[in-house]
Amino acid sequence: MEEEEKLEKMPMPLALMLPSSSSSKVRGVKSSSRKLEFAEIKKHFGVKITEVAKNMNVGLTHLKKRCRELKIMRWPHKKLKSLNSRGNWS
Repeated sequence: MEEEEKLEKMPMPLALMLPSSSSSKVRGVKSSSRKLEFAEIKKHFGVKITEVAKNMNVGLTHLKKRCRELKIMRWPHKKLKSLNSRGNWS
């Protein structure tokens, strides 16, 4: 009986008090987890990766993981910007 009384007096964790739909918003997790294709990602190579993630409504980590799966080890924004500024890119 004493254990039950102790459990009743303990504060409830915040995660249990929040409705399930808002818990992802509290943590800042993006809801979209769609499978990104190479052609779709390639269109955005000239933009910073953080902006691309926001525009595509996916998390930065999700985008980076998908890029690694597609053998894109580094985001090419800076390289393309450098080539464009030198006039080496047609």
